[in-house]
Amino acid sequence: MVTVRAVIKKGNKFLLVQRVSSDVGGGKYQLVGGGIDNNETPENAIVREVKEEIGLIVTKLKKLKEQYNSVMGQNSIYFLVSVKGKPIPQNSEVQSYGYFSKKQMQKLPLTFGTQTFFKIRRANNGICK
Repeated sequence: MVTVRAVIKKGNKFLLVQRVSSDVGGGKYQLVGGGIDNNETPENAIVREVKEEIGLIVTKLKKLKEQYNSVMGQNSIYFLVSVKGKPIPQNSEVQSYGYFSKKQMQKLPLTFGTQTFFKIRRANNGICK
């Protein structure tokens, strides 16, 4: 499976969404994103996911990198995304959101993929449980 993730910056902070507790990764924060639908390009998928999850309109995007997530057994494609609008959770997957600096992220429960992308290290061998 391949997923897409949006890196949305505001100054030195990044937009993260908190998954609802009943969802995969429940209660943890992650970059906006999700799976790629059949016959959908990664670029179209990230535009759709940003709108579906947080209600923002993508105005510009640039592919940053691909990264393998060994915990989930999937590849993720990361895009630097410019947006317009005000973030408003749009579906039942997102419980809250916020803009966080890397320092603030050290205190958040992060998904493994988000933790790895930002190179957040934890005392427990780098794994955020």
